[in-house]
Amino acid sequence: MKALIIAAGDGGRFRPLTNDTPKALIPVLGLSLLERIILTSKKAGIKDFVVILGYKGEMIKDKFASGGKYGVKISYAENPAWRKENGLSVLAAENLLEQDENFVLLMGDHLFDYRILKTLISQKLGKDECILCIDRGLDNVVDFNDVTKVKVEDGYVKAIGKELGKQDQYQKDFNAFDTGIFLCSVCIFDALKKVDKNYRLNLTEGIRILAEQGKMRTLDVSGNFWLDLDTASDLSVAEKRLLKSLTKSTDGLISRHINRKISTILSRLLVKTRIKPNTLSLINFFTAIISGVLFGLGHVFWGGIFAQLTSVLDGVDGEIARLKFRESKYGGFLDSILDRYGDLVIIFFMTLYCSHQTPGIFVWMVGFLALAGSYMSMLNKGKFAALTHKEYIPHEFEGWLEYIPDGRDGKLFIIMLGGIFNQVFLALIVLAVLTHFKAATRLINLRPTLKEKIA
Repeated sequence: MKALIIAAGDGGRFRPLTNDTPKALIPVLGLSLLERIILTSKKAGIKDFVVILGYKGEMIKDKFASGGKYGVKISYAENPAWRKENGLSVLAAENLLEQDENFVLLMGDHLFDYRILKTLISQKLGKDECILCIDRGLDNVVDFNDVTKVKVEDGYVKAIGKELGKQDQYQKDFNAFDTGIFLCSVCIFDALKKVDKNYRLNLTEGIRILAEQGKMRTLDVSGNFWLDLDTASDLSVAEKRLLKSLTKSTDGLISRHINRKISTILSRLLVKTRIKPNTLSLINFFTAIISGVLFGLGHVFWGGIFAQLTSVLDGVDGEIARLKFRESKYGGFLDSILDRYGDLVIIFFMTLYCSHQTPGIFVWMVGFLALAGSYMSMLNKGKFAALTHKEYIPHEFEGWLEYIPDGRDGKLFIIMLGGIFNQVFLALIVLAVLTHFKAATRLINLRPTLKEKIA
């Protein structure tokens, strides 16, 4: 399936940024708008694109060429009347699509979560209908007066336009917002050709015609990230929303409420550099080594500080990978292995330090249990993912037990507290007890989910 991207406008409300650059090439966290749209679409499974050019289109062609460096295929359509409405841009690409070929239609200034597109392209589409992704919430709306409102009834568009109602009339004159993400059949071209010449030939007018004919379906994507960037001030909103979207459902409590607030600040700075995610994984590993050595040398306060720094940096490599679309199986594998070695070094040197303070086998037994428990946390989650092919999400299975820390973020936070309060042995005891307690409870809680026999 192809994706048609409208990138013809001059971005007048982005001036002076667009004086010498097309809007599609404006950077957002290290990548241009068009790069983000193409790479997000690629992540959803689309690798064939038609980009409609207008204002300074040659600059876009020079940057993207045929799309080879992005692992996709890009062809171009020219809209010489790019100063006029966007319906003309859609019509400009008609000859580049095969007859009866369905395609995704995207705006060159809308960012979105790849899962929206993945769900959209899985929909069955009749040859005489289109689908518009709609959002029923206000979270992704930056400028209420400028967003296109939609009245939806029984899954179909009944009315559409920026002029529909006021914000306090939500659910009366309209009940959703247009995300600018469509799955179209060739009927969209016929509808645009029927737009009354007394009206401006914009896409919304074509959608109105399809709605009147009962051919404009909707797909509710409420709760997913998307954003329409209309003005230069929206760039800072886009950065904040993209950084906020980096939070994962598998994040532990410390990571969610403390680490991400710091790691996203670092990622916001580093994403604009050429540093690679795997390089950050190595830096994080060496930070863990420093933490362990500091504990071994008796500098337990700084050992604890560097342990927490390791915890914060543990999120940065993944954040950079997602922001730059450089996620890989090997990168995740490398990060996981280095994390385990980092934990081993920290806990070993904590135990060594404690054995100097209180000689005896008991200290080493506690250190061993803390280390074994640390690995059990990783092992049971990994084994669950291998057996079920989905991530282990604590709040789905653990209830209140979720608040007992045993993830890496929680363990390193406990180690930090042990270091700064000079209670290193107590920290080892807490780690040993909590990690094995959580491992035991998971054996019980996951039994109903995993008791099905393997054929």
